[in-house]
Amino acid sequence: MKKIWMVLLALLLATGLVMMGCGDDDNGPGSEPKTGFTSNMGSPTIKMVDNFQYGEGYQAVYTPADLLQGHRISVDNEFTLKIKFTAERDLEDKLYVGLVDPTEAANYWTPLTWDGDNEDPALVQAIDADGIIKAGQTITAEINFTATANATSAAAAANAIVFQTEGEGTPGTAQSGTLGPFDLVFSEFIFIFGDGGED
Repeated sequence: MKKIWMVLLALLLATGLVMMGCGDDDNGPGSEPKTGFTSNMGSPTIKMVDNFQYGEGYQAVYTPADLLQGHRISVDNEFTLKIKFTAERDLEDKLYVGLVDPTEAANYWTPLTWDGDNEDPALVQAIDADGIIKAGQTITAEINFTATANATSAAAAANAIVFQTEGEGTPGTAQSGTLGPFDLVFSEFIFIFGDGGED
């Protein structure tokens, strides 16, 4: 009988140790990363589409599955975006970038790194003094973000990067942009959480 109790006690201790090692902070998908990670998205081409139905210009919502590596943007998370790209045509205004949750659960548009009512997303610095990117210019930028809101889930669709710029068109009327959609062609697109996962 004594042996049975000893075996049961040993099993209980082993189970307890295993459970201690399986907490929510194990850096698995959907949890908060302990240090960070780096997502190298390679050389994507991102189309800036007509957004005059809802806004005053052009917009791209970029949601590749591996951008956030299964994690959810949460308040105070810090990110760095390193990009190098050219624009297919001259822009009509400045280019901005930020993190956003555009899902139904977020009422289709919840900015995660800026106050959508009173601020613009982060500016992508242009070469020329007027701040407007010209066709064929190679733009290199490093942009830091701090999350001010939580994404509604860890789904890729809820953790998006948005690029946006204003242009000539008719607000409230779809496909009314005078110059039309255009591509941003990237030769570098690196997204970093925290320290990037360095030791």
